[in-house]
Amino acid sequence: MTITSYAVRAQGLRLDGPRGVVFGPVDFDVPAGSATALVAPSHSGRTSLLLACTGRLVPTAGTLEILGEALPRHRRRVQSMTALANFHGIDTPDQGLRVSELVNERAGLLVPMWRRPAWFGDPPVETAFRTVYGDDPIPGGDLQIWHLQSLAVARLRVVLALLGTPRLIAVDDVDSVRDPADQTALWHSFQRVAEAGTTVLAATSSTNPLPTTIGCIHMEAHS
Repeated sequence: MTITSYAVRAQGLRLDGPRGVVFGPVDFDVPAGSATALVAPSHSGRTSLLLACTGRLVPTAGTLEILGEALPRHRRRVQSMTALANFHGIDTPDQGLRVSELVNERAGLLVPMWRRPAWFGDPPVETAFRTVYGDDPIPGGDLQIWHLQSLAVARLRVVLALLGTPRLIAVDDVDSVRDPADQTALWHSFQRVAEAGTTVLAATSSTNPLPTTIGCIHMEAHS
């Protein structure tokens, strides 16, 4: 395993689509063990950039190194070391499930069939919840997802991402949590996750609710 002080290193990174440039070219570094905001307006290609930074999408041009591994050469290895949270259509939770059901369902997908996963209430899962929620109340296992407020849902999706013990989590659309105070609370969640050893790169359109300890990467939209 390559040791690096950067979780992400991008130079001249660009993605072209059928209708033109999706994002880039961009140059940025994300320090390992940090919580960093990707500040960009909607429809700027920020979701695609996050997918590229987890090995789920191959850029058109430029160089990209994730956790010391060059892409796209080590794409599968990067995918195994990274996770996604709050991506519409990718990790959108079933509103009818209970919190414990959602956690157990995700945990069961992460281990071979012959191994018992860590279920809701087990110490590894409790540690993930406490890291994300801090001193705030953790939702009960019997609570249905549709009862949760947007902040609790976003936090829960980060917990689910942590169950796979990734070294990097990409979080999309922090703006889905509308209240500025709740957004700030979510950034503090990311900071706790980073302090526990997992780098967080999260997309937002505004720096207003950001704590001063969060790093920023600014990305322009293409016309």
